[in-house]
Amino acid sequence: MKKILTFLAIIAVAALWLPVFGNKLAEDEIKNKVDVLVSYGVEVSSSVGESNYFRTKKHYEFFVKDREKFIKYLSQFTDVELPAYIYTALDGLLIGVDISYSNFPISDGISLDVYPLSLSEKVVTDMTKSDKDFYIYVKNLLQDKAILLHLSYDIVNNHFEGYIKDIKEEHLFKDKSKIVLQLSNASYEGSGVLFAPESFASEVEYLELKIIDNSEELSIKVQEFVSDSTFTSQNTYASEVKLNNIVLDIKSLGETTTAKASDLYVSVSSDMLADKGEFVVKSSLDTLDVKAKSSTFQASDFHYDITLSNIDKIALEKLQKLLSQAKVSPSLDLEDAIEQSGIDVISKGFRLSLTEFSVGELTPHDAQMMEGFSFQATMDFKEDPNVALKMQISPILLIQNMDMDAKLKLSKDFFAFLNQRASTNTLINTYAKEERDDLVFNIKFKQGELTINDKKL
Repeated sequence: MKKILTFLAIIAVAALWLPVFGNKLAEDEIKNKVDVLVSYGVEVSSSVGESNYFRTKKHYEFFVKDREKFIKYLSQFTDVELPAYIYTALDGLLIGVDISYSNFPISDGISLDVYPLSLSEKVVTDMTKSDKDFYIYVKNLLQDKAILLHLSYDIVNNHFEGYIKDIKEEHLFKDKSKIVLQLSNASYEGSGVLFAPESFASEVEYLELKIIDNSEELSIKVQEFVSDSTFTSQNTYASEVKLNNIVLDIKSLGETTTAKASDLYVSVSSDMLADKGEFVVKSSLDTLDVKAKSSTFQASDFHYDITLSNIDKIALEKLQKLLSQAKVSPSLDLEDAIEQSGIDVISKGFRLSLTEFSVGELTPHDAQMMEGFSFQATMDFKEDPNVALKMQISPILLIQNMDMDAKLKLSKDFFAFLNQRASTNTLINTYAKEERDDLVFNIKFKQGELTINDKKL
């Protein structure tokens, strides 16, 4: 019995001392991340902490002191060029971060709330000059943490999940124009390093943006947005987006135009693991409905599938590296190098394949529903070390490097509709081939010669 009591006492003492030593794993992770940000132009303007027996809470305020350094840091994780307004907004931006973690070393989770506290001086100055009431509105918005991202991060497993705080805001500007923004139930999760995750998925239940300016109005509504991405490397990835419904309303000069699309799907992938690179873009939608005062248009079963392949990986990676450098330090020399590198990519040859471009059914204005069309094509651009010379002499010479094989299929009803608006009977009678209820055109371009259904054009 005495041994048992001694054992329990040791456990109790150890439990009491655990929080004293703290969660070193969490502390080291936070310190490392802060050190990296500081080395890339971010200044820690404020740091406050509090701790009790169970948890430690810390509040940081990060000030973007050196915009160029910070953008250089962000550019490591993406090839996408940041818009100019992002550069302006980042300069002098103050960001608040609330961090919470358990004091027990057995816990490996960190919880963060990230939110902007104040905008850059330039943005504040411009905003105050143009509309002081709007600046006060934004200032109060930030003070209330109305724009907040929550993150829970598992340090050991490199898994994270979180959400964006719901937004429901509207503001009337000095010139009587109005903006309305609503965001509901936006969440995300992923794995890997935060700025360069191996996977990332997000969901948004509802998003609405409305801009009203006198008699003009623009409104975008999105329902059930879902995205999913995997990243093998910076240049090898696969991403897809699904939308249940998207509605675009435009009101101008007393007329309203509405476009609705349902079950929209878009996927983009890049594979740079082999000697040759490949990019694939696919999209589809179930229905599209466009209504205006004087016309209507409906379509269904839309598909688009295009692949760019057989790209020389070394030449492309050189081009991408130059583009990344130009984002951070643009110059005329870099522009020339990018142009030459782009020509080098073309000179190595590539294949462009339009696997599918089709619309199942169409209902144009003042017409009955009809079967649509489909188009497939493959274009090979041959390798040629003289591409630069040909472009200098005449870019049309590059057509000698191209071979194409394509097939266009039009329903007879759709062709009849087109023919009512632009007579093409001569062309169709000469080259068309009938296949049941369709007109088919097999188009080939080889060695500078164009044929349609084996007939020279």
